[in-house]
This record gives sequence, C-alpha cells and structure tokens, in this order.
Amino acid sequence: MHDVAFHRAKEVEKEELNRIIALLESSNSTEDAYLAIYADHDPYDGYAKANKEGLELFAAQLLKASIDCDKDLTDEKPNIIKLEYEKWMAGELFIVAIEQVDKNKIETKQVSDENTFLGNVFGVGCLGIVIFGFISAIVGAVSIFKWIF
Repeated sequence: MHDVAFHRAKEVEKEELNRIIALLESSNSTEDAYLAIYADHDPYDGYAKANKEGLELFAAQLLKASIDCDKDLTDEKPNIIKLEYEKWMAGELFIVAIEQVDKNKIETKQVSDENTFLGNVFGVGCLGIVIFGFISAIVGAVSIFKWIF
C-alpha cells in the first residue's frame, strides 16, 4: 500500500513539475531571454549575468532535469542528463549536462572563510608596496631637505 501511494505521489509531482515547466516556457520569450555564465580567476568561483526571462527558462531546464533524476543509482552506469543549449545562452561556460549523484557518495570541497594563499600574498604585497612608498617618501623628503639647506 505504501509503495503504491509513493508512486502516485511521484506521478503527481511530475505532473506539477510539467505544469510549472510549461508555464515558465510559455510566459518567457526566448528572444528576450539572456543567461551567461562566466568563470572567475579562482577555479571554485564563477558568476552569471542574466535577466528574469533567462533565469526562468534555465529554471525550466533544471526542472526537466529533476524529472529525469528518478533513476536508481545502485548500478555502476552514471545517469547523465543532457541540457539543451539555447540561443539565449552566452558566456564563457555552458552547463551542457548534469550527472545525477547520490548525495552521500560525493566528495565536496569545503571552501573555508579563511584567507587563501593567493589572498594572503596579495595582502602582503599591498602592505609591502605601502611600506616601500612610505619609506621612499621619507628618504625623498630628507634628501630634498638636505639639498635645500
């Protein structure tokens, strides 16, 4: 009985998702949509530029992918869900596929709030330039003072 109710709930969920997808796709023009994903200098950072239409159409693609994520991951073959590339997409990076993973099996890289090596080097370098400039200004002022008097 529980198994039947579970499958019925999943079917209702899929129907609701399909209605939302249809609504998002019908209410947003692909001519007006824009979404661009860019890589930042840090390999773990990136950003997107988008308008409302582009975000909603991309959300529709992700919802379509979520419908396809019901595959059982007990076998060794990965579930790769292809996303459609659209003319309203731009940028340096494209998300062309999503691999379904078991949340318990993925290794995540924890990004700490502590400064990174590059951030520390940049800070020390800026401080060094300020100190060098301050010392140079003092030496220059003393030299000018000695030259005048």
